[in-house]
Amino acid sequence: MKCAIVVPQWRTEDVFLAAFARSMASYQEPSGPLYVAASLLRAGHPTVLADGALRTNEEIVRQLGERGVGFVGMSVCAPLWPSAKKLARDLKRVLPDVVLAVGGPWAISVPRQCLDECPEMDVVFTCEGEHASVEVVAALEGEGDLSGIQGIVFRGEDGIVDTGYREPIEDLDALPFPARHLLGDDIQRCTLPPGGYQAAPVAHLIGSRGCTNRCIYCFHLEHEPTIRYRSPESIADEVVECVDRYGFREIRFLDDNFTGDRERVFAICDALEARGVDVPWYVSSRVDTVDAEMLRRMRRAGCWAVLYGIETGVQKNLEMLGKNVTLDQIREVVAATHRAGIKMFLPFMFGIPGETFEEGLKTIDFAIELDPYYANFNTLAPFPGTWLWDHGDEYGRIERDPAHLHFQGCAFVPHTMSEDEILRLRQIAFRKFYTRPKFVARWLKGAGNRHTLMALARGASSMVPLWFDRDAFRTR
Repeated sequence: MKCAIVVPQWRTEDVFLAAFARSMASYQEPSGPLYVAASLLRAGHPTVLADGALRTNEEIVRQLGERGVGFVGMSVCAPLWPSAKKLARDLKRVLPDVVLAVGGPWAISVPRQCLDECPEMDVVFTCEGEHASVEVVAALEGEGDLSGIQGIVFRGEDGIVDTGYREPIEDLDALPFPARHLLGDDIQRCTLPPGGYQAAPVAHLIGSRGCTNRCIYCFHLEHEPTIRYRSPESIADEVVECVDRYGFREIRFLDDNFTGDRERVFAICDALEARGVDVPWYVSSRVDTVDAEMLRRMRRAGCWAVLYGIETGVQKNLEMLGKNVTLDQIREVVAATHRAGIKMFLPFMFGIPGETFEEGLKTIDFAIELDPYYANFNTLAPFPGTWLWDHGDEYGRIERDPAHLHFQGCAFVPHTMSEDEILRLRQIAFRKFYTRPKFVARWLKGAGNRHTLMALARGASSMVPLWFDRDAFRTR
């Protein structure tokens, strides 16, 4: 059966505020959908990718209609759901017999709602899609029945059928590498926002799945807090493929916590060096899973940057978020990362349950004290599948419209703060952090790199609304 894996149409302006969208523009390969595409291809099903980050809804419909696909799997997060519904309607007009399926965080969290709101949608995946999608297509070709496939919700003859929980995939090494060849020439467009990479194009690689922590704002697939790891050898093999076959010049690891297993981190560094890998790489981590020796080893193996989810500079708010770390731990690890020569990307958020405006100001001061290479100041969003989605009404006002569920607006406003105060904190934070003489001097010093120059130019364009538009952070 001819298949297509699709990301519905979206633009930077759909996720980021109009005044700052230009400074955040980038293209990141859809790693999860490419894993599913690779699994379908390995099972013998001709499969294409249609990525709405680069193509309009009309272009996607025309491409799939001309190809005559029989199965379409969409990958959807909350903000993309309205676009996915429109795409489903348009596809069914052109291909009335096509089977439409949807997966991703939004679908996993609210599967019945997806079917209720979108009559054109046939199947919802409530699990990782690599194995389940292959089984669904096999059933559509007459090999079995959908009711025997765990991890889906679908329209049966007598109504909606939920086939129950499906265990996460344990042997990640057995999965084929993402089908990056489906990107074609778009590989050259793969980057991060300016300042977020050293060389382009940038490949996004998933070395593990899951997290042992349970922050109140984070979506989790597993019932229990676990991390499933790929072997260092498999990771090194994929990095080599990215560099030698596809021409990528940097690797961004998408693991929730790359440093969750200390011995494995050292083994990955050894494997990369043994394979002669000489490209920069960037990871996400937690401050309670790194130490000075590990950081030095990572730096020698090519790691140039690490993201720590700091979020707040107030201890009680760290505890409210479920971070399970202390301010002193953060200070110690940030200092060790500076000493190791690794740049840091530190996200912070405002609007935490119980947070006050004065505490938000303390977070801004904490960000300046830590002095990372880059800091972001977002709002707290109550995505489905998180603790905050289920319990947030006890602590404030929740926005449940998927079109407004993102980190840029005020999807959650605690009882202890107003929406105006949250937006004001964001504006104060960006102004104070990015106009410090120390920060500006450091970036100007690195302006010999064209990617740094691009970041400086785009960042400068954001300064005007930051200083002169009181509503720069207001989404509606």
